[in-house]
Amino acid sequence: ALGPAREQGLLYRSRTGVFSEDCLSLSADAAPIFPTHDGSRRTALMCYKDYISAFAGQMKAYLGQTLVELQVGMGPCGELRYPSYMMSNGWQYPGVGLVMAHDAGMLRM
Repeated sequence: ALGPAREQGLLYRSRTGVFSEDCLSLSADAAPIFPTHDGSRRTALMCYKDYISAFAGQMKAYLGQTLVELQVGMGPCGELRYPSYMMSNGWQYPGVGLVMAHDAGMLRM
């Protein structure tokens, strides 16, 4: 996922050009950039749906009995969060984060 997202500019980016490769930008949700085995392309949302569907199919016998709740981490640290606090780029607590809405996809929106 990272290669096509890099190529299409669909990773979070700050105004100064700092990129976050921790997760895809929200602008990648509907962009058909991920290749399939038959040469067509899928969106990030299609990939997420296929992932959850495959999990549910494999775990069907356990759903509702053994597995009664499932939490899926959708962020760089296992939680859904905006990637503006990147310690790898010098951010320290407490401090303000970067506005990460300058990737190609967000700029088109």
